[in-house]
Amino acid sequence: RLEALEVRLVEKGAPAPGATAGAYRTPLIRYRAFQQSSGWSGHVAEGATAGRLNSDKRLEGFGIARGSIAGTGEIQYRAKVEKFGWQGWKTDDQLAGTSGKSLRLEAMQVKLTGDLAKKYDIYYRTHSTVFGWGGWARNGEAAGLEGYPFLLDGYEVQLVSKGGNAPGSSAYAYRKGEYGLEAWKKALDQASGAEEITVMNGSITASDRSRLEAEMRGARLGFIGLNLKTGKVIAYNPDEWIYSASSVKGPHCCALCKYGASGITNYANAMWWTCTISDNDAYATLVNRYGVGYLYDLQIDAGVDFPVNGAGYALYNPRILCKLWAVMADYIDNGYKIDRDNWEQFRDSFANGFYKVGYMDPGTWYWGGYNSEGIYNGGEYTDGCIYAVQSTYYSESNKTQVWDLGEVLVDALQY
Repeated sequence: RLEALEVRLVEKGAPAPGATAGAYRTPLIRYRAFQQSSGWSGHVAEGATAGRLNSDKRLEGFGIARGSIAGTGEIQYRAKVEKFGWQGWKTDDQLAGTSGKSLRLEAMQVKLTGDLAKKYDIYYRTHSTVFGWGGWARNGEAAGLEGYPFLLDGYEVQLVSKGGNAPGSSAYAYRKGEYGLEAWKKALDQASGAEEITVMNGSITASDRSRLEAEMRGARLGFIGLNLKTGKVIAYNPDEWIYSASSVKGPHCCALCKYGASGITNYANAMWWTCTISDNDAYATLVNRYGVGYLYDLQIDAGVDFPVNGAGYALYNPRILCKLWAVMADYIDNGYKIDRDNWEQFRDSFANGFYKVGYMDPGTWYWGGYNSEGIYNGGEYTDGCIYAVQSTYYSESNKTQVWDLGEVLVDALQY
């Protein structure tokens, strides 16, 4: 847009008050986005953003056209589309992607041909609702996502003189990953069982490592956490076997809803009290009515199988407990597709599960159990992460230490 205009009068034939080059500029290239609900956006010039960022509206396609760029050759581009994969190459502002099919644009490639390819490098990057801006790809490289269900909602294109500096980092221009229950279980299975802090699919800062070590002081414990979006895992002694205490209550309630326990909607109050304050009487009502068979089904989905006693409790380790949380995270994401009434009942009950952790932010899905023997087990599904912490040596006076450890672990999983 025009932001300023300056006018000067000079005598006829006198020199201009300054340089006249570039008085009228036209973009070298133009490009636009085809987005969910709104369709085509207007064209923008190189370096500008096409699409509406953070609108929760998916990109479905895009088009790129020549502007004032001189030289023979073409700007060619193509789209990778949900379910269909890579399409053929397009030119001259044609739609790359789909229209009217409600499918995500997952990635793009752009390249130059002819004289244009000799004079310029073409760079481009995509913006996703989860990862933000990716790095810059160039000259036919892929930019975007593969293996993730997240939306792209914008992109940018830059022309650079041949061999010139890139407009920014190329890191994570094209993210390839796995997302979903099977990928989460695989990541948790592959994590180290060492009695030291280990990291997989990422790194940890010295500051976060020090914070974790500070919260671990004086305790015999194990923990494991997983970033569901990136697959990053942080673990310490995750195969330490410890009585589960009340942490099994959340998974058990999930199992009753997920597998359609008959008449479970009639037990909304019992589930609410079980999830909200870990009420033992409410949980006993559910166990007496349904037994532990549905919990066994959840364990099978999680890839674990071992005895649970008649009261609904079991011996777990952090790795196994976190795999139960992975099934719960998958149910929270997708349970509405199975039975919306059951899913809403679990979601509404579990969303209030702040057991003995009243200082946590509303909206955090949290579960924990702490008994007189000093056993704590916890798990969380928040900020795209799940984790499990178990310890036998925390005392009543410092039990918040393990809650703090969980929060530090989630922070470390973010980056």
